[in-house]
Amino acid sequence: MEVLFSIVKALFKVFWKIVKFLCKPMWEGIKSLCKTSWELYKEKKAQKAACADNSAEDENLSAEGASETNDDVGDSESSDSNAQS
Repeated sequence: MEVLFSIVKALFKVFWKIVKFLCKPMWEGIKSLCKTSWELYKEKKAQKAACADNSAEDENLSAEGASETNDDVGDSESSDSNAQS
């Protein structure tokens, strides 16, 4: 029984070394794919953050522009009332 166990153990070791040797290039490819995916994710996240910042600035600028436009309208109305008097 002990001899059979040692033979099976030796076969598993040989099988494991073959699998490990064959899978090494595949493992390197998977690591490279994961690394590239992570870099693309970080770029996309940074791009979204920059886009959100730009849209927030645009909203602030448009709000300031709208208040300036309303001031201009108010000035023209006051000048019209001055002209009527």
